Amino acid sequence: MSSDNTPREEFKESYRLHQTTFPQLEGGASLVRLYEGVPSFHDAEITDLNLRQAGGSSIRLCNLYPTAVDDGRVFVTIEIAHLIDVELDGYNHGQNVIDALHVRPARSNAARSTYRVPLEPGDLEIELFSIVGLGGLLVGRGLKVGWTMDRRARNASKRPTLLGQ
Repeated sequence: MSSDNTPREEFKESYRLHQTTFPQLEGGASLVRLYEGVPSFHDAEITDLNLRQAGGSSIRLCNLYPTAVDDGRVFVTIEIAHLIDVELDGYNHGQNVIDALHVRPARSNAARSTYRVPLEPGDLEIELFSIVGLGGLLVGRGLKVGWTMDRRARNASKRPTLLGQ
């Protein structure tokens, strides 16, 4: 993504990369099937963030079940086997709602060149576009996606849809 682009153009390019990267993550394809497309995580709430120097880190989101009405919640956890870099800002004790979450290939960063862990092919960035509270960037390798649904979402998932009839 070039600095010559407008913020809107950079967001669109980031989302395009997210659409190709997210389904390739371990566990990502099953969430894509549930949402019938790559989720943008618009209006998702960050409910948990665990950052560890050694071992796995994770971010957990509460997202609406993908229907036109409020049919429950899907809880998505993205595990990061090895955390490389963190740039976060704006934590809110009440609520941390994002406009979008994008997973894309990690970009080189001059400030990151002095870190002990250099970037390798396959390293990824998770960018959190904040509405309220936490936003920023996590860089890591070995990302995996897991998810569960609350009871309302599980019941809604059993109903026929217009596409599935």
